[in-house]
Formats: sequence, C-alpha cells, structure tokens
Amino acid sequence: TRTITVTGTIEVTETLVIPAKANITITGGGTLKRAASFTSGRMFRFDSSVGIYERNKARLTLENITVDGGSVKASDPAFSLSMNAFLTLKAGAVIQNHVNTGTYEGTVYVAGGVLTMEAGSVIRNNTTAGYGGGVYCDAGSFIMHGGTITGNTATNGNGGGIYIHMLANVTISGGEITNNKAPAKNSTSYGHGGGIYSESGVTVKNVTITGNNSNFEGGGIY
Repeated sequence: TRTITVTGTIEVTETLVIPAKANITITGGGTLKRAASFTSGRMFRFDSSVGIYERNKARLTLENITVDGGSVKASDPAFSLSMNAFLTLKAGAVIQNHVNTGTYEGTVYVAGGVLTMEAGSVIRNNTTAGYGGGVYCDAGSFIMHGGTITGNTATNGNGGGIYIHMLANVTISGGEITNNKAPAKNSTSYGHGGGIYSESGVTVKNVTITGNNSNFEGGGIY
C-alpha cells in the first residue's frame, strides 16, 4: 500500500505500471499529462507476471488528480483494466485523451476489472476512433456513484459517453451524462447511443442525461 502525492504538472513519457497486488493512491491536486512524444502505449498499465491480461488484483485510486491526454493522438487508451484490476476515481479527472486507432478500446477500457467513479469526478472531452468515447466496458464492471461524463466522442463507432458490451455489468446511480456524441455516418451499424450504448442490462437511476447526440438512433440511450 502506497500513497503518492503529485502537485503541479508532470509529463508522462512512458507507461506507468501498477504492480500486481499493489494498492496505490495518487493524490495532491496535480496533473499527469501525456507528453507529445508519447503516442503509443497506455498511460497506466496494471502489471502482472502472468502477462498482458493482468490477473493481478492491483488497485489504483486517483484522488483529486487529473489525467490529461494533452490532446495527443495516441494508439492506446489512458487506462486498460482487465482480470481483477481496480480503478477508482475520487474527484479525479480524465480529460483530452484521443485514441486514433482500434475499434474496441475507449478512453477508459474495462475488460474484466472494476471501474468505480465517485462524486466530483469527470471524464471529459475524450475521443476514440472506435467505440466508447469516455468509457468502454467490455466485460468486468463499471459503477458510477456520481460525477460527470461529458463532451466525449466515439468518432466511428457507438456510445459517445459509454459503450456497454453484452458481458459487462454496469450500474449508474448518480451524476450526469451530457453533451457526448456518436457522429458516425459510414454505416447504419454505427452512430448510435450518443450518451450510452448498451448491449446488456444496465441500471440508470438519479442521473441527468442531456444534450447527447447520435447520427442515427438513441441520442441519449440506445
């Protein structure tokens, strides 16, 4: 267990690795910003000795910390969680990340772990060339207790704010999902669910969903 205090802005030039079974909190009000030269690789990777799919039970909490993509056009998302990795945003912000390749990875890609978003947190102004401009929940779980998902775009796919795959478990019990877009026009298979695109059951309660836009169906929820 370790607490790291970050103040000011620190440029991230390579992937930050969260070791297996670690419990790390990053706090202090600072910003971790993707360097202009850092165009390939995730900003955070949950590491493990068993390989890339991270069966590691590692925990990372961002408390009053901003993860800023710096508007760099990158080939990988800011976060990729799978196989028992845990990410918690406590008044944390994930902003200006732009994933310009791939189909199935959003800015925060949940593929087997657990993403928890608490009040005061924000996922804002991120884009992906594929699905899930803000969050792509492939398997695993996304629990949103509050906070805001706003201004995100799934350029060529579905789910401007959130994309929920059929294997995912998602509960949204507070917060706002606003001004997200799914503008794809190349096929009627895409451009759905400006705010939320769901292939699975999803609970949405006490949430404001407004100002979202899709080119085809489901401006708010598809």
